[in-house]
Amino acid sequence: MAQPALVAHPEWSLAQLADALIHTPGTVGAVIVGAEHEFDPLSLRGILTRAQVADWRLDPARWDPLSTLSLEDMQENWLPAEVLQGSLTVEEALATLLARPHDHPVPPLWIAIPRPQGWGLWDPTPHLWQCMRVEGSLAPSQTDATLNQLRQQNELILNSAGEGIYGLDANGMVTFANPAAARMIGWSTAELIGRSMHDLLHHSHPDRTPYPRTECPIYAAFRDGQVHHVVDEVFWRKDGSSFPVEYTSTPMRDVQGRLVGAVVTFRDITERKWAEAALKQAHEDLERKVQERTAELQRANQQLQELNEMKSRFVSMVCHEFRTPLNTILFAVTCLERYRHQLSEADQNRYVQGIQADIQHMTQMLDDVLLIGRTDARKLSPQPAQIELVQCCQDVIRELQLTHTAANIQFQSDCPQQNAYLDPSMLRSILLNMLSNAIKYSNPEQVIQFRLLCQQEWFVFEVEDQGIGIPLEDQPYLFDPFHRGSNVSTIPGTGLGLAIIKRLIDLLAGHIEVSSQVGAGTTFRVRLPRHYRYRDLAPTP
Repeated sequence: MAQPALVAHPEWSLAQLADALIHTPGTVGAVIVGAEHEFDPLSLRGILTRAQVADWRLDPARWDPLSTLSLEDMQENWLPAEVLQGSLTVEEALATLLARPHDHPVPPLWIAIPRPQGWGLWDPTPHLWQCMRVEGSLAPSQTDATLNQLRQQNELILNSAGEGIYGLDANGMVTFANPAAARMIGWSTAELIGRSMHDLLHHSHPDRTPYPRTECPIYAAFRDGQVHHVVDEVFWRKDGSSFPVEYTSTPMRDVQGRLVGAVVTFRDITERKWAEAALKQAHEDLERKVQERTAELQRANQQLQELNEMKSRFVSMVCHEFRTPLNTILFAVTCLERYRHQLSEADQNRYVQGIQADIQHMTQMLDDVLLIGRTDARKLSPQPAQIELVQCCQDVIRELQLTHTAANIQFQSDCPQQNAYLDPSMLRSILLNMLSNAIKYSNPEQVIQFRLLCQQEWFVFEVEDQGIGIPLEDQPYLFDPFHRGSNVSTIPGTGLGLAIIKRLIDLLAGHIEVSSQVGAGTTFRVRLPRHYRYRDLAPTP
């Protein structure tokens, strides 16, 4: 029994029949047959091709009046049946079409048959045509409703799918497209039918360079018959914009197994790309934070190691620097205790003065350590006052000469008198430590130059000696607490003087420079600003 593919009712317009043809994969048109009377033999009456319909649709002035006409009302627009193969009967014409050589295949044509029961559309494959000929009737069968229901279900599935789905014939022309596909690329479904999908949405790479059809995985399915799945390309919209897609091209075969086209499914993966980019950025941020934290831990570990080394040097220094004066004090006390009646008053006074000097030395050393701690903990801030710099420098020299009578310090100033707003205690500590170092590491007969320069923006204090100098390898660590030069030998010292100088100068917003040559001497140059708002610096509570 014949299996009708579609039943068209008599009131169908051209638009309805055209829509049925366009949405039926693999068709190129309809052969219209009919009879003068109900029981007369059927004969060819004309042809409607999908190409015709496509041309009409492109011309609104022609399509609008034609689209509403019924098939019978537009007979003058049919192509004449003779274009098939002369004046043939229906059976002869279809047999001729179906028997053409394989190198000139003719895609299936639908047969539109006007009958009293309605218009019927059939696929004229040899088997189906044989069934129709044997039955002797081309009237719709009882299976029409079932097939129509299946077609509607298939259309419902395609129209409801969230993914874009479209079909291509063997030439790469669109045979159907679901609403999701049309919506994603900005075209209407009707605009897509019969056009090259590659030219519409897959013509360029993401960088807008041409994408040849011969390299397109979608069209490769026509050549190799394999399913091609691509996860990272772009499709182009009608407005010229693009969006990332993942698509699958699946080849279609007819009942003889021949490749007749492909079905393509695709999805917009913009949100997935955003998520991947966000995840990648999160990973990069996390990695950067880990690196930063690792660097912080490494710095903290290095600082801890430096602190441990400093503690070790401090303990060593304290043991050494305290042991000597304590032994001296112990020896002096023992002598006074045992031999006081045998010592003259001058000898007794000399022992007492030695004890006092050693106690003063240890007290100063403890004060230096405490000062280093206070500056590191930001517990110390400048307390500026009006002072006269020339007088201050001369007072420091006199103070040093009380304990270093052999020291030869020559003071020079480019101004006879200069008032300044500085912390007098900090300035005194800076100058005392600079001059004490110069005295300590120089011979008594060597001259120490002490200069005061009053510049426009700075007060400059220079101390130049002719002592042992500082080795080049020690200079980077010159201001580290407890660090001493490798050439100091047995010269006593704590390694705190220059560290104190540097911290006090920083608190006064100044700078210190050093130039030195081993065996030739050292010059320290301290610059303190003439105008500085010390109230901006406040100690940490």
